[in-house]
Amino acid sequence: TAVGVARRLVEAVARHPGRVVCFAVHTADGRRLRSEDCQAALARLRSPQTKLVASVDHVNAPLLWDAATWRAAAWLPTDATTFAWYDAEAAHFDPFSRDKAAAAGGAPLLDTSGLGFVLQSLTPRHVELLRLLAQSQRDGARAGDAPDAP
Repeated sequence: TAVGVARRLVEAVARHPGRVVCFAVHTADGRRLRSEDCQAALARLRSPQTKLVASVDHVNAPLLWDAATWRAAAWLPTDATTFAWYDAEAAHFDPFSRDKAAAAGGAPLLDTSGLGFVLQSLTPRHVELLRLLAQSQRDGARAGDAPDAP
């Protein structure tokens, strides 16, 4: 189990006094880390010789955790919102590139695996606006007057 792996990691680090190991977890509120086993494993990584730094994307991430496991992990929530435009964060992605030939030049394809999570976090009004925007683009593409992508 994931808890067993975490326990063995902590025990291995404990055999080397004075050594501190830092674990970084990106999107700790992601679908694959929402199970009780994964959350308990993250909490189990807490020890005097291990440090755990994690990021979350959802404002209500603590509600995805069992209260006892959240306390066991002893999270210290810190808001690190940058308010930077998304294009600054993902400048190396080309969201308009859909084929592998375009990616062969070194530009990675946009990873859409988290799209469902993002869509679930939208309010009904935002979902409707997104639907209308997509419909407008689709209708424009059918009419042949779709603007070229930058």
